[in-house]
Amino acid sequence: MTQLEVGGAQVRVFQTASELRSRGHAAEVVFLYQKRAVFNDEPKTILAGSKRPSKLGILAAIWKLRRMISAGGYDVIITNTAPANLIGNLVAFSAGLKNRVAVQTQPPSRISSSLSLADHIFGTVGVYDKIVANSGYTYHCFDRYSKAYRSRLKLIYNGLNPRLSSASKELCRKNLELPRDDFLFVNVGRLSVQKNQAELLQAMVDVPAVLAIAGAGELEQQLRQMAQDLGVADRVKFLGELTGDQIGELFKAADAFAFSSRWETFGLALLEAAAAGLPLVVSDLDVSREVLGAEMENSALFVSLDTPGAFSRAMSMVLNSSDLRDEMARAGRQRAEVFSIQNHVTELEKLVSA
Repeated sequence: MTQLEVGGAQVRVFQTASELRSRGHAAEVVFLYQKRAVFNDEPKTILAGSKRPSKLGILAAIWKLRRMISAGGYDVIITNTAPANLIGNLVAFSAGLKNRVAVQTQPPSRISSSLSLADHIFGTVGVYDKIVANSGYTYHCFDRYSKAYRSRLKLIYNGLNPRLSSASKELCRKNLELPRDDFLFVNVGRLSVQKNQAELLQAMVDVPAVLAIAGAGELEQQLRQMAQDLGVADRVKFLGELTGDQIGELFKAADAFAFSSRWETFGLALLEAAAAGLPLVVSDLDVSREVLGAEMENSALFVSLDTPGAFSRAMSMVLNSSDLRDEMARAGRQRAEVFSIQNHVTELEKLVSA
């Protein structure tokens, strides 16, 4: 992967490596650089240190990766995110590693035109040996790519072992310094334009509840100021980045999950919240409907970002109906079982052995 930070993709990669090891494979996790000091107990290699590298640092990291692959006796490389796909597969190709898998977790429209062009070329000429789309939505983002590219493309759904806590809700709230008795919505994600937490802050004006947001990012100060300006700062808790155990506690502490992203290619946080039995109020995205099984009754409340007040109305519906919450919890747990890390790794094994 490109950078080490707290994110759904990073969690998936570490869990995938762990599951591979449990099946008798050797698996190493490699990052270009470390954005934040997280996952300290997980075995990993950082190629270029603890900050975004300079151009010279990137070249040094690429050379280090080349030496690792040449000397390591590896059978397969699996890369994640657009820059890592390009760097990792080109290095592996040049080193003669034949089984190279690029995992697409971003639609072409969400990366730079230069990266998108290079990705198209690599998949067409065979620098990528195999290409994985993490959802049906992502798969169809490449419908206009070359026939050669699409011949290498396969749908393998993301998988995840949910981080669930066995502690009581009361203890989890105490540990995270959250109100004991208030109805609690939670959101997990980078504080960014994509994750769109501003939508939730606006909704909180009309929702008599508490919102806890786990994550860090470039918009933190802007969002804190927005909460102040809207008069909801006393009911919005910015928790920063949490450890895996703390995320499990947060889901246990919560009464519902609110997800306001502008775009996703899967939404691992959705899957984890569903597995925890949390009612879901989510942006009406095609991929969210796909992952959550919109055909299932009460799998989630899907909210249009183009409709003013829609999030606050949906959150209020969840707040005011225990029957609805119970129905959504059952549907969510049932749906989450489809996307286990075991199923994900089984499909990867089939792909690389084909």
